[in-house]
Amino acid sequence: MKGGGGGRGVGGNTGGGDLTLGDFTEVLGDGIASKASSLANRITVAATDAVNWVETELGFSTTSTATTVNRLSAADQLAANKTAGDAFESAVLQGVQAQMPDAVQQVTVVTQSGVRTRLDIMGTDANGNIFCIECKASATAPLTPNQQAGFPEISQTGATVVGRGKPGFPGGTIIPPTQVQIVRPGSPPVIGR
Repeated sequence: MKGGGGGRGVGGNTGGGDLTLGDFTEVLGDGIASKASSLANRITVAATDAVNWVETELGFSTTSTATTVNRLSAADQLAANKTAGDAFESAVLQGVQAQMPDAVQQVTVVTQSGVRTRLDIMGTDANGNIFCIECKASATAPLTPNQQAGFPEISQTGATVVGRGKPGFPGGTIIPPTQVQIVRPGSPPVIGR
């Protein structure tokens, strides 16, 4: 903590230097100063734990000015990712609908083992083959845990559309074993193979 700029600070602190426990003891007495010291220690430990969590869990250094200054808040980053993801998915859908006019977005399915996941795009080609597409707006966007578990199962045993479904794919539609294509920028889906 820093003392006040021009006037006399706490205790003998007059120049805006670091406050010490002695400054608090002089003004507040030993009991309150001790409590203030204990609180300051707990705050320091909590702040250190938070910094360590950010560095470990989010994978960036808090000592880099460029990283910390330009980092979005978690809520803003989620909103930015959602906006980018929605825009990318819409662009992929437009391209897919040129080859599969019945293609629809956001179809929820369940695998035989009970894993529920949502497919970003689903449609049928001219031969009636079902195509399932997952859109990821960046090269590093990960699959969700349910996608990691469900996509391999869909490729081996298929899935069933749940809920109301979508036009052309009502609830209860059986999807035969189908490879879920993961589409990222620069890698368009392959239709009609």
